[in-house]
Amino acid sequence: KSTSFQLGYQKDSVLAQYFEAYGRDPKSITGFAPLNQGHDALLARTSLIESAQKSLDLQYYIYRGDETSQLITWRLYEAAKRGVRVRLLLDDMQKRNDDVMAALNAHPNIEIRLFNPHQYRDSRWF
Repeated sequence: KSTSFQLGYQKDSVLAQYFEAYGRDPKSITGFAPLNQGHDALLARTSLIESAQKSLDLQYYIYRGDETSQLITWRLYEAAKRGVRVRLLLDDMQKRNDDVMAALNAHPNIEIRLFNPHQYRDSRWF
C-alpha cells in the first residue's frame, strides 16, 4: 500500500468551527482525551464517527468480533459511505474476523493497517 498522511487542517469542519466559536485555535488542540468509563467512551466514539465530515484516524489494540467492535465497524463503514476517509490501525495480536476486515478494507475510503503483523498470518487482505 502507498504511504498515507493525515489530512491538512479543515477549517470548514463542524469541530473546527466549534473550537473557533469558543476562542480556541483548532490547530493547537490535540485530539486525545481520556475517557475512563466504558459507556462514556463508546458514546463518545460513536458520536464522533457519526459527526465526522472529512477524516477519521483510529488506533485499537483490542478489536475483536465483540458487540462493541461490530458497532464501531458498522459506524465506520457508514462514515466511509458518506465520503469520510477512514484510517484504522490495528494490533495483530488477537484473532479477528478476516472476512469482515477484508470487506471493510475493500471500500475505497477505508484503509486498514496492522501494527506488529504476525509473521504466520495467512490472510492477504491487508
